[in-house]
Amino acid sequence: MLSRSSVRLKDWLAFLIRFIAIQPFEWLWMGDEAVDHDPALRPVLLVHGYLCNRGFWWWMRRRLRAAGFPVATVNLEPPLGGIDGFGEQLHTRIESLLLQTGGDRVDLVCHSMGGLAALAYLRRHGPGRVGKLVTLACPFHGSWLARLGPGGSAREMEHRNAWLNGLPDADSLGVTVLSVWSPADNIVVPPDSSRLAGARERLVPSLGHLAFAFSPVIPQILLGELAA
Repeated sequence: MLSRSSVRLKDWLAFLIRFIAIQPFEWLWMGDEAVDHDPALRPVLLVHGYLCNRGFWWWMRRRLRAAGFPVATVNLEPPLGGIDGFGEQLHTRIESLLLQTGGDRVDLVCHSMGGLAALAYLRRHGPGRVGKLVTLACPFHGSWLARLGPGGSAREMEHRNAWLNGLPDADSLGVTVLSVWSPADNIVVPPDSSRLAGARERLVPSLGHLAFAFSPVIPQILLGELAA
């Protein structure tokens, strides 16, 4: 197990790579959103978190596509908007992805706030278009650090606020939910805020919040879950 200082260093490196080198130029790194249709596989939609864009998934999308999965992404905008609005953007993106691929359901893989956007979508539109939901470091019960962030979504991620309390648990969603989280998460505070009643769990030790995007452990978990 890595020391706390090593975890923080890896997370800072992930921060620098993500917010300086990749996300400002996501159009260059990510290209278009063309998705090959494979009737044997459900399309996978990757949903980013707070103050991020689809560039967050640059490395992960490559890994999943190399394994044969039809993978798409989405940009949730504006960055400081409310999470219910992001849920509606998910609805639009899911419908367009299914139209493009000819599928009837998608699997959602969501990092951090993206998991809350997925719950907001499911609360309003139901589970009919979603096969599985996999969340990575999602603050289901909020984070103490959210009070430091700007925007409506940050207010809705404050620890155990009324908006979060109105979200459904996994037993009420009608879809299979896997929550992947780390006790070493330095953004979701406390880290066990990533536990959701009724969801299966997978703990990954010694992994910081942003390092989820580059950890070789995460695509292994995703490939096993998506192929099941």
